[in-house]
Amino acid sequence: MIRRRGKYGLAGVLAVCVTASALVPLNAGDEGPVRLLPAAGVGETALRTAPGMVDAMQRTFHLTREEAVARIGRGEAARQVAGRARVAAGSAYAGDWLDDDVTAVTVAVTDRAVARAVRAAGANPELVRYTHNRLVAAEARLQGARDVSGTSIDQQLNRIVVESRPGAEPAARAAVSAAAIDPAMVEYRTQRDDAVAATIDHHGGELFTTSKGSCTEGFSVDPGVGQLLNVPGFVTAGHCGPNQDQIRDRNGLFAGVITDSTYANTGRGPDQAWVPLAGLRDPRPDVFNSSTGGFVPVLGSTVAAYNADVCMEGQVSKWRCGKITGYPANESGIPVGPDGALRTVTGVVKTSICSDLGDSGAPVLAGNQAQGIVSFATVNCVTHPQGPTWFQPINGMLNSMRLKLRLPQGSPTPGPRIGGLGCGAFPSLGWYRFKCYSSWYDGTDPVVLSWSSYYSVTPEITDVAGKTATALGACPQGLASTVTLRVTDSQGRQDFMSAPTGCP
Repeated sequence: MIRRRGKYGLAGVLAVCVTASALVPLNAGDEGPVRLLPAAGVGETALRTAPGMVDAMQRTFHLTREEAVARIGRGEAARQVAGRARVAAGSAYAGDWLDDDVTAVTVAVTDRAVARAVRAAGANPELVRYTHNRLVAAEARLQGARDVSGTSIDQQLNRIVVESRPGAEPAARAAVSAAAIDPAMVEYRTQRDDAVAATIDHHGGELFTTSKGSCTEGFSVDPGVGQLLNVPGFVTAGHCGPNQDQIRDRNGLFAGVITDSTYANTGRGPDQAWVPLAGLRDPRPDVFNSSTGGFVPVLGSTVAAYNADVCMEGQVSKWRCGKITGYPANESGIPVGPDGALRTVTGVVKTSICSDLGDSGAPVLAGNQAQGIVSFATVNCVTHPQGPTWFQPINGMLNSMRLKLRLPQGSPTPGPRIGGLGCGAFPSLGWYRFKCYSSWYDGTDPVVLSWSSYYSVTPEITDVAGKTATALGACPQGLASTVTLRVTDSQGRQDFMSAPTGCP
């Protein structure tokens, strides 16, 4: 059985979807909702090896210790279920999310025919109108729109959320119309007029300082394919400092220089940088938990579902937890450029985590899976205990800076990672034809590639052995567009990347 939205949409029923009895009307018929069972031993292991994580879950979600342990176990089960269900949904995939108490995974699909396969994977299917690839491609057309202060994809609503400053919604609607986006695909919201600030401030989560102030070390990394600097280090926020800015560790000792910083140098693009560590330093594959003095091992970077539980270790706010509430998002009016001017940060993920000045670069985890590093937040934690905090996704950072996540020895093969995506276009009969080239690495075979664009794109050549692929497409003259490639491996782990088609 597949669920279809009623006339009020999912937002109208979220308030009542908190008990088993309230869920029954949404699943009337011969099949009830598929419930998650905790992954065996995961929560108990967290209690032994990372008790601070359990304590933070108890405080954040008002749970007993036993409930927190079970919830962590269900969170791991949810990641496994969501991965299998994404593969089952195929090209009809439209998003996935967890319910508020982490007891069920819902996978949105656009084709009723895949519903039973999604249920067999352990998720609850829901029929929606737009595929996730279509939403991502449409959202990309709004990047740089003057009167749009932020965008994100609400997977539960199956819409693009377009934010504007108070009084600017008509102009934002005009921008959506100019981008030729289906009006039914968009939900408009007015951005709160709160002060938003970049959280400027060799285990992840530890303090380091730059010429701009203090920040937080993100995840430990090693050089990947094509990275010329053959030394390990850690990733952090780009606004923490410009290229070649010297950093000092928690003891005040020189530790390296900031490299590949985008925002602090250009004021554009993703808010990311990395620090190749100097001397005999060994970045560890874990995140420090300052509340307990223990460490949380980092075992991969599988993308968590919308509404999933995530936690952060910041050198100011310490261990904080919340949920993913906007995925992906583009936010404007953020003072993280080289001159402090307000600019737009792209591709970030919105959460309900609380963070503060000095937490920039802090690692964000879903269980043992790296999600990203803190970029900016509505500060402070006293007045905004439920955030929001936005993080820069880790997989995109690793791809663009040619790095790989440092994992403990003996860890399984990580999920697929797109190494690059580039396109070129040429005129043809009033339109433009374009060709895109891409490569990927890691992941377990067989992999499934999915291309999407606002207009048209079709696969050309896929070399699975060589992990390269090309695609062909077309777009009208005068209407620039983007193309998105999504790679999913046999375990349902995925990565995606978008790039301009080159059409003018």
